[in-house]
Amino acid sequence: MENLENLARAAYQLHAEIDSKRKELKDIEAQIAAQAVFPEGRKTASTTVGNLSVKVQKTERYKWDPSKLSLARTTLGDAKFLKLFSYEWKAKKTALDGFLENAPEEQRKSIEDAMTVISGCSVSVEEKKS
Repeated sequence: MENLENLARAAYQLHAEIDSKRKELKDIEAQIAAQAVFPEGRKTASTTVGNLSVKVQKTERYKWDPSKLSLARTTLGDAKFLKLFSYEWKAKKTALDGFLENAPEEQRKSIEDAMTVISGCSVSVEEKKS
């Protein structure tokens, strides 16, 4: 088994290479997208170059203002609004941990029954600043 220092150095080097390649790929993809010719009214452009098939799709992402969205919900009413939007539940980790430690058994159990814990780990390797 390799020692930790060698593994950390290898991980650091790979992360740096991946970051560099990811940026290079993003730049190349932007150049390809700039050359794409989209048929009228379509969001997908396709072509073949040599033995490669190239497809470019236009995408849209949305960010929402929660207070304005709340106003829209009031204006539309739940029946219409909830056909357009769904809830996304995200736990506030610190608050949830404190609640689970101190809540009455029935309340704690109702939350624990609703959650699945998926364990993993994250490794970060950075060059030390001297």
